[in-house]
Amino acid sequence: MNGRSFKMLMDTLRRARRIDGMMPQLPPDLTNGRTRVLDTLYELGGYAKEDASRRRAVRVSDIADDMGTTCPGVTRMVCDLERDGYLHKSASPTDGREVLVELTEHGLATHRVWYEEVYEYTALLLGEAGVTEHDIEVTVRTVKRLLEVVGEADLTRWQNERLGRKAAACGSAEE
Repeated sequence: MNGRSFKMLMDTLRRARRIDGMMPQLPPDLTNGRTRVLDTLYELGGYAKEDASRRRAVRVSDIADDMGTTCPGVTRMVCDLERDGYLHKSASPTDGREVLVELTEHGLATHRVWYEEVYEYTALLLGEAGVTEHDIEVTVRTVKRLLEVVGEADLTRWQNERLGRKAAACGSAEE
């Protein structure tokens, strides 16, 4: 890969951030972050399975880990979602410090509309436009790998060292 290709990828990813604004309007009490919490709880809690007996409460810390964010941020959203009737919180029976959450019927119904129906329709549109499962898999794999590589690289340190060397080669950064 060369720098030009990477620039095209980064420009495309920046433009892709607008996709949230193109999706249907969320209910007033939901934000993109809160819907991500609902979706993560749906996935981790086994709600996608037909057998309701396989559903389980999920720790807030597991939701935060899966989302790649902090517990305090998820905890705030969980409190808001509980207040608005989307989920139910309880203390862990094995560890009182842990908070467990489960979707309510309202939360499950909301997930069905905002993820299953909207995403299925959007997938249909993409398929009609010629986007294949393989295209999606390659895109997801590429973005995940990009996040891994850039996350592992200390680009700030690299940039500071490089700029320091350039400044030293030019005489002084102060001049």
